[in-house]
Amino acid sequence: DKVVSIEPHSANRATPEGICLKGLSYVERANSLSRIIYPHRKDSKGHFKRISWDEAYDILVGRLKHYSENYGPQSVLFYAASGMSGLINELSGKFWRELYGGATTVYGNLCWPAGLEATRLTLGENKHNVPWDLENAKLIVLWGKNPAESNIQEMIPIGKSIDNGGQLIVVDPRRTDSSQRASLLIQPTPGTDAALALAVANLLILNNWIDKEFIDEHVSGFEQFKEHVKDCSSLWASEITGVPEEFIYKLAWSIGNIKPMTLIPGYGMQRYSNGGQTVRCLLALSVLTGNIGKSGACWQYANLQSYVFDDLLEPLSYYPPEKPDGIIRRSISTARLGVDMLATGNPPLKMVWVERGNPLAQNPDTTNVLKAFRKLDFRVVVEQFFTDTALEADLVLPAKNMFEQSDIIGSYWNP
Repeated sequence: DKVVSIEPHSANRATPEGICLKGLSYVERANSLSRIIYPHRKDSKGHFKRISWDEAYDILVGRLKHYSENYGPQSVLFYAASGMSGLINELSGKFWRELYGGATTVYGNLCWPAGLEATRLTLGENKHNVPWDLENAKLIVLWGKNPAESNIQEMIPIGKSIDNGGQLIVVDPRRTDSSQRASLLIQPTPGTDAALALAVANLLILNNWIDKEFIDEHVSGFEQFKEHVKDCSSLWASEITGVPEEFIYKLAWSIGNIKPMTLIPGYGMQRYSNGGQTVRCLLALSVLTGNIGKSGACWQYANLQSYVFDDLLEPLSYYPPEKPDGIIRRSISTARLGVDMLATGNPPLKMVWVERGNPLAQNPDTTNVLKAFRKLDFRVVVEQFFTDTALEADLVLPAKNMFEQSDIIGSYWNP
């Protein structure tokens, strides 16, 4: 069978009007002549040669037995990233724990954990209104997000909100397609978003553009926060961010006076030092104005309400256990993959199994990641294509795509 097209499901109100370019490209990806559909082994000259599944299994069994018997199962690193998530795909972790008897693995995440933790610490959990509720907002603030390119489905309710008289404000160092219909574009120096948000918070409090009833009933620590931001003037923020004071005032007035308001932050800001605190500064603006949990009013960062099968939700699931169980050694930081692999001992790493990821291209500090991979005795990569990581492997196994399996996957945007 061959995939020939992808069509939207009319009953899904989050994506009712078509498939994005990335989604459409999966047809081409699934049918690509460059896909890996057979096992390949690297020869002594560094060339990949197709081998049979029987040969691949014999190699794997021999290597896994060798490392388990001579160094212990934790000498094998099991690295799985976030590609092709799902209940069935997560079963691969069961193999290492329940059949092989253990492994070393990673903790952390490169995508959005600082923002998740910031939201959890502030609101208690990560959830927000349904995506189509955006059309009920009278003010939408896109802060460091460009959905016209990264989430075109989101532009549909944004457009409906504007058509119904709503306003759009974009905060972004760049002028993007998402700002074409914005009434205000604010372009701070990259990395200064927290200062801008604190100055806006100060203006909200000074001008009494806050929801006092909401604060009295639901907010803890308001007086301490008020004291903390009292010196965060618009002049102070302007000198840090490069944003004119007039624009800072306009942003504060809009957030404080146009309701309901939905604030949509991007993921980029929380991928820097102090990124989680930056997210909390932005989130404070939604809290101060009472724009939480109402139609057209929410903090739209992540919606984990569909994660009904998880015993522990992100970001708590990213942390290593307080008490290791002696079976799975979760000791290597995803963000420090190369350095931590090189430093691992007792036992040292001898083999890696990589699936659903391309760490040589995706993880920080490529030099040390490559050094750590090349230091290993044996490398197995499960992939659809010969990626940078697959090219470093000794054994490459073909990976299925989303059309070649059945699985249950929870969305992190729509419910």
